[in-house]
Amino acid sequence: MKKVFGSLVVLIFVFLIVSFFIPVRLEKKLIVANTLPNIVSSIFGPEKWTHWEPSVSRAWQHDSSSCHMGNDSIHHTVTIAIPGKTFRVTQLSLAVYQVEEIQKDDTSAFGFDIIPFVSNGRQRSDFNSYVVYAQAANLFYKMFPFMAKPSFADSTVASLRSYLENE
Repeated sequence: MKKVFGSLVVLIFVFLIVSFFIPVRLEKKLIVANTLPNIVSSIFGPEKWTHWEPSVSRAWQHDSSSCHMGNDSIHHTVTIAIPGKTFRVTQLSLAVYQVEEIQKDDTSAFGFDIIPFVSNGRQRSDFNSYVVYAQAANLFYKMFPFMAKPSFADSTVASLRSYLENE
């Protein structure tokens, strides 16, 4: 019995270690109490980032001349550059976007969809939309999400949601 228990503990321990090296996709969905056009303009309007993204807001308030914002309509890309980091938003299709945070030695990215809210049996509201976002992670954090530190995707979507719902 002790051998079986010991073997089981070792197998669980090995599985947990290996789970750090197995890539997965984490997907989350939340309702934002605002319209699809307002959400899109807040993401794809670089000047609006100064209202809802904390690091862009701080950089803008500290020295707006050090912030550079660009819009490339040919490649459907918006770029927001602040001291020490750059954000790039790329429109992949009508309501599908990729957001990247580029720092010196690190790049974080996630994709998200904006879907107008329609539900079965409940009253439909034109002022609600789903934001579904996905990011790369490892199996360990998919099994134990409470152990993961807040990601770039989580903090960005939370800031955007807070801004849009209190606008």
